[in-house]
Amino acid sequence: MGITRKYAVIEPATGKLDRRIFSEPAVYDDEMEKIFGRAWLMIGHESLVPAIDDFFHTYMGEDPVILTRDGHGRLHALLNMCRHRGNRVVRCDDGNAKRFMCTYHGWTYRNDGALDHVPGEAQAYYDALDRPSLGLIEARVETYAGIVFATWAKDAPSLEAYLGDARWYLDTVFNRRDGGMQALGPMKWLEPVNWKTLVDNCSDNYHVPTSHLSSARVQTRWLGRPPLSHEDQFASPNQHAFVNGHSITFRDADDNAPRYVHGVSKETFRLFQEYHDATMPEVERRLGTLRARRVQLGNHSIFPNGILGLRLALPRAPAQDRVLAFRAAGPGRARGDQARDPYRQPSQQWRRRHVRARRRRQLASGDIGEHEPLRAPAPAESVDGPGACGAAS
Repeated sequence: MGITRKYAVIEPATGKLDRRIFSEPAVYDDEMEKIFGRAWLMIGHESLVPAIDDFFHTYMGEDPVILTRDGHGRLHALLNMCRHRGNRVVRCDDGNAKRFMCTYHGWTYRNDGALDHVPGEAQAYYDALDRPSLGLIEARVETYAGIVFATWAKDAPSLEAYLGDARWYLDTVFNRRDGGMQALGPMKWLEPVNWKTLVDNCSDNYHVPTSHLSSARVQTRWLGRPPLSHEDQFASPNQHAFVNGHSITFRDADDNAPRYVHGVSKETFRLFQEYHDATMPEVERRLGTLRARRVQLGNHSIFPNGILGLRLALPRAPAQDRVLAFRAAGPGRARGDQARDPYRQPSQQWRRRHVRARRRRQLASGDIGEHEPLRAPAPAESVDGPGACGAAS
């Protein structure tokens, strides 16, 4: 009979952590079951599946999941595993399909998860299959401010209760405009660290003057910002709030200046200021004066896997994480709004330039790990036959 190992996770007197919690396979397995198997997990954004029958491939912990929008516009999070022999039914990142076909034996599922077709059902199974019980395994799905969350736990609290007062801060970015936000990306890479390291890093500003020195120097040169030092960092007006296990960094920015985001330069500052001024009446109507004009959300994490805004930290092993990084861009067109708003619907050219600039900044600043080239060469609708993607229209 095995002996249960005990862990002194933290020494209250010294604050020291037991390093095994970052590397021990048994601890990691417990976390996958008791945290990632029960918590609300950030899995994507509604803008990734804007149209009927759109899908996006993501993860819940180590489990591959298909985020779909069915023919009625409802969202689903489906385990990407055929109920017959466990083969994946989708093998590309995104696309548009009414059905997903397993490329092993041809079992086919609707995009709401229901089993739709079994080849030779009468001959192989004597018409005795209980089809309603053999659909793709589905997680609970709820959204907040366009961000899609899912949980395997049927008895989990509501997403609203899980997020708690963290919503008050998230609104300043994700509920800022009538049309919501759009997720651009993702960029993908592997981080050779435990998942808890990425969560902890979101509230760690101590590392910035060292780890991001090259980025700070670029900002000094091109934006005229003063050189960043540890003294400056300790004197920062930024504040930390810990709500329901979520880590929030924010600052009081009562200066009528545009929200500093990556991409601001001397040449583009005017455009950011114009956007800030033009949209402020709408933002103030939605959020009130305090949050619209003063509260600026910084680094934050939504426990356990939402980090730095729209980045998904997805565990693969005790010392490896897959990261899907999105950029939260200006809003899409509000429902029922047919007029083109110059501050909505960024063009495809702008999207490409923005993502390329984001990529260059991350490489220069040390803000990116080993890149993981996972993307399939084409979305489902342009693949020749269902075999390459597992999707069938």
